[in-house]
Amino acid sequence: MTKLGIVNGTPENHDLKLEQIEADLYGLTYTGLWGCKAWCYVAVGPDAAVFCQPLREKNGSVGTSITNIWDAKFILAVGALGPIGPRPLYECYFDDSRAPDISRVTYHRGDPRGDVTWKFTGQSFAQIVGRSEPDFRNLEWGQKAAERCRRFNAEQDNYAKGGK
Repeated sequence: MTKLGIVNGTPENHDLKLEQIEADLYGLTYTGLWGCKAWCYVAVGPDAAVFCQPLREKNGSVGTSITNIWDAKFILAVGALGPIGPRPLYECYFDDSRAPDISRVTYHRGDPRGDVTWKFTGQSFAQIVGRSEPDFRNLEWGQKAAERCRRFNAEQDNYAKGGK
């Protein structure tokens, strides 16, 4: 098992893996805080990419929410992934019971409010991506990704506690 370089709980390398699920829909696994694995969907439209993740464990929430790892390095890393490129970035929780909250994620170097800001758009998934929102809860890729991440995180936790 490879140990990750961790600085203040944040991975030095987010270890991104992007897999195509269907046309313009991808699954992304990444290393979050304290070296745990997590995942999300990335819907890519002509002018934007929306990172969609579960909020609830029953729907596959594991590891670090992508909300907690947006920084300059992460934004540059996902922007370097071919299908995503230099598009504006958005995020949402696909199982949030409140009204859909799709937020624009923007990096502003040296901004007094913080380098990364989130702004609720009031737009629907279809308005941003140009297609209807898939039934994320029932896509097989996310179910399998959640299980892989849970296994990895349990092994990391066991390793950290001195197990093998």
